[in-house]
Amino acid sequence: MQELKFIEQNAQGVDEIRISDVKGIEAPFYTPEVSGPEGLQALLHVQDTLESKNPIIVPGHRWQDIRSKPRFKKVRDDIRQLVTEHPFYYYEPVELFRYTRPQNLVTYAFQGDQGRSGTFYDDLRDGNYEKAIERLPRFFQPFVQAQMKTLLKSKGLKVPMKYQSQSSGKVHEAWRDNRADSGFTGYFERLANDAANAPNAALIPPVPPVMKSSGKDAISRSLGLNSYMRQLAETKHNEPSSGFVTSYLHFYIDQGIFEPSNNDNDHLVKQAIRKEVENASYSGIAITISNIERVWEKGHDKSLERFITDVSNIARQEHLPVILPRSGYYGMHLTDYGVQTFSTLMNGNLTYNRRGGGIDKMSQYGTLPIYGSARDVNAEELDRVLSRNGGEVHDIAGLPNSPPTYNESASSYKAKYGKPNQFRLQFGKPRRMVHIKEAQELRDGIKRGTAQPARRYLERADHPVLS
Repeated sequence: MQELKFIEQNAQGVDEIRISDVKGIEAPFYTPEVSGPEGLQALLHVQDTLESKNPIIVPGHRWQDIRSKPRFKKVRDDIRQLVTEHPFYYYEPVELFRYTRPQNLVTYAFQGDQGRSGTFYDDLRDGNYEKAIERLPRFFQPFVQAQMKTLLKSKGLKVPMKYQSQSSGKVHEAWRDNRADSGFTGYFERLANDAANAPNAALIPPVPPVMKSSGKDAISRSLGLNSYMRQLAETKHNEPSSGFVTSYLHFYIDQGIFEPSNNDNDHLVKQAIRKEVENASYSGIAITISNIERVWEKGHDKSLERFITDVSNIARQEHLPVILPRSGYYGMHLTDYGVQTFSTLMNGNLTYNRRGGGIDKMSQYGTLPIYGSARDVNAEELDRVLSRNGGEVHDIAGLPNSPPTYNESASSYKAKYGKPNQFRLQFGKPRRMVHIKEAQELRDGIKRGTAQPARRYLERADHPVLS
């Protein structure tokens, strides 16, 4: 039931999708996801390497905070240009409402406001647990409360008896809490209001996970949340002062539903998608698959491929694109089965890093993709790559091909690469745009008539699973 066509095939056989009012985006394409100030800063360093109209994913609840940081005072025009020239997906980090990551969630709930977070933690130190919880936006309260045991321990605070029995695997049950049920409206309205400030934005709402053990309530709740966000987008779209705002139908799926004993949940999700897009107007379908790599580890990749093919066929009947946020090279593989984009965070991860605790010296440098290999390398592996190639990686126009500092003979990572944050900002994260060139090659393959160009690319590469 779509009034507009959000996907069409051009004369060369390449899909062209529309995001909000931006038309003619050739697919498949890579979509970088910004999760914080460092990611945005790194993206601005290589802004010119983004393809024309290349979409960008941002965390809707924190996006205003991120782009307003003092570090960006001198580059406001660059940010304005980025927002003007590229459509934005407003995507909420769904793992924060499923897994035990309390410090991440508190920061996110308070939109990065250190003062509000500090007051919250002061209350915890004083034993005012309920007062602290009440400081959070209503929707976030049950999700943080479900992680109080871990949160208090991470801060070295005493865990009172009422939180002692908390289980780390029960965070997703907070979706059934009355505070989540009544609080999501204000949360979603804020997302829609901020998205309306951008010229072109598509909202992708947070939804509960559909697992192999889930009942129909997870699917019905997802549909209700999607429907409310769609209505907000339509309202904003009709306001003269707003940008062009649309909404995607989003399902958050656990890898377990592709196993044989899945309560038929894969079929039920497809059934729900078909019915929803036939009866309501969305601008696309977003599928987030948690722990997607485990689908291949367990040998259920054919089931996933069939699922994606079926969803893509449903979407195409309604002229809708299908996107796979947080999918990496697995998402690239699935572009052969009808997906229009794959994405990663700017650090290459498929979820937010867990906050709290230490991080070893090598991991502080993160990872970066090696062109043609379809794999990421860490600081130790990168040293071997650089030493074999004269201190450089594959030359790609607009991207740095060597770290800002590289001393092959140095024994420590800092002596070899310099400061970790400088390395990430000026080299590691900018090199994530290698995926843009890879996506270009997939489209070139389609134009040449190559069958399954992603498979062909990955077969020549060194991916530990897909090659």
